[in-house]
Amino acid sequence: MLAPAVLLLLSCGGNNDKRDDAGDASQGVEASVHQLPRYTRKDSLKVGAHVFTYEILREVSDSLPPAHDDQLGDTRDNIIRLRIGRDGQQLFQRTFTKAFFRSSMGDAFYKRSILDGISFRSADAARGLTFVFSVSEPDSDVSMPFAVTVSPDGAVSVQQETLDYVDEENESL
Repeated sequence: MLAPAVLLLLSCGGNNDKRDDAGDASQGVEASVHQLPRYTRKDSLKVGAHVFTYEILREVSDSLPPAHDDQLGDTRDNIIRLRIGRDGQQLFQRTFTKAFFRSSMGDAFYKRSILDGISFRSADAARGLTFVFSVSEPDSDVSMPFAVTVSPDGAVSVQQETLDYVDEENESL
């Protein structure tokens, strides 16, 4: 009784990739495309006499070209929507792509990277709210951070950040 079950399992468990004479995958086999999960965050804070709220949404974009790495394959790029309110009124709303930061990147990095993250950094009554966006190569430590500040009147300024690396042996900067 056990032998027919084992034989059935073995016959169904073989390699299903169709390959041509050169050994490449052929029709019917879709290449793996990686993507980051959807991310949302809402928060509010009091800055001086004002209450600011912000909403962040990161999601995969099917309309942007994927980043490509010869070993990892393709990774879908993301868009990040940032909405900021002040005292119950909308102050700022924008959808960011990595193209917003393009002038600070070389061609090779731009093609291999995705817009992968955003985090709230600080709030200042005179300067506004600052967020740090990250453009990076998927599944690596290669990253370019950008500080984006939205002023109290809704104006945007961008500054490329420098990374401080920790020497893991000495645990110092």
